[in-house]
Amino acid sequence: MESELSEDEEGDDREVYDVDICPEGCSIVLYERVCAEREERVDIEEIIASERAIRDALIKDLEAGKKRAKIVIDLVEEVQEALEDFQVGLSASYMSEGYGSKTVAAGRKQGACAPGRQQRGAPKGGCGNYGDTKYTNL
Repeated sequence: MESELSEDEEGDDREVYDVDICPEGCSIVLYERVCAEREERVDIEEIIASERAIRDALIKDLEAGKKRAKIVIDLVEEVQEALEDFQVGLSASYMSEGYGSKTVAAGRKQGACAPGRQQRGAPKGGCGNYGDTKYTNL
């Protein structure tokens, strides 16, 4: 029968303990306490593994959220640049048509209509009469 043992088993002088039986010379109370501590350690290791998995999932979600936020920020910046370009183009167009910035300022302050435009609700040919002030085309 010894010939059937592998080489590792032949040279192994370790004693094998059955974890369900209290070793000789050991207090049963101490043995039960050690077993309880081992079970608690296994439970804690399972909890830690679960928490690590949750942490890893949260980190992955955070990274995905950062990528989405970066995309949104980039899009907002593009839209702001496009809006600024549009406003500059609109201002240049307005200036090239001869309306000038003084007319715009006066129109904003006094509510005057730009030439060729009519204010809503105003009679044809004018910008309308609101209260004591009559608004006309400039």
